[in-house]
Parts: sequence; structure tokens; C-alpha cells
Amino acid sequence: VPLLPRRAEARTGQLDDQQQMSVGKTARVLGAINVAGFCISVATGSHLHLDLLGTGAFLVVAAMSMKRPRDLRARLSAGAVALWSARLTAFLFYRATRMGHDARLDGTLSTVGGAFGFW
Repeated sequence: VPLLPRRAEARTGQLDDQQQMSVGKTARVLGAINVAGFCISVATGSHLHLDLLGTGAFLVVAAMSMKRPRDLRARLSAGAVALWSARLTAFLFYRATRMGHDARLDGTLSTVGGAFGFW
């Protein structure tokens, strides 16, 4: 696996068709996670899912990135983000289950507009 991309297009900053599809797919996945978080927030008023979905989204996207054949640097970067995200998501979700409620978010999540702005 080469450390640096070999293709000239990769050095110019231009995205090829495969990369453009990947960006679109990533945006759809992140959008779906945020819509799910918004719907759960509005329906339940709960705070437990916020860190699980919000920070966990980074793990999902990093895992998606690691599945694509890329150079070593991109794979290492995606792996580091996945590791960081998994650790942070686990800690924040654990803390949320122990606290049960985060009073800092009451004002924000008390309205549909606030929940929309949050997500």
C-alpha cells in the first residue's frame, strides 16, 4: 500500500467520480443519523442518545472510509478517528446513563426549534 497517492489527480485537489460518490454517501449517512437524533429528541425529550448518535457518527463515517481502498496515510487517519470516536462515544454514553439527565440541555431541547438547531 503506497504512502502517497500515485495519481496526478489526487495531488491536484480534484475529486474523481468515486470520491464524489463517497462524499455524497457520507453526507447521506451523517444526515440520516442527525435526522434520527432529532426525531428521538422531539419524540422523547431524552438526552441519553445525544452523545451516542452525535459522537458515534464520527465512528460510522471513519469505518466507512476505512473500507475504501486508499493510501496508508488515509487509512491510518481514519483508524485514529475511529478509535478516538469509539472511546469518546463509550465514555460519554456511560456518563449519560449514570447522570440520567443533563440540565444544560433542557432549554435547548425543550422546543422543536431548539432540537432542530442542536441536531
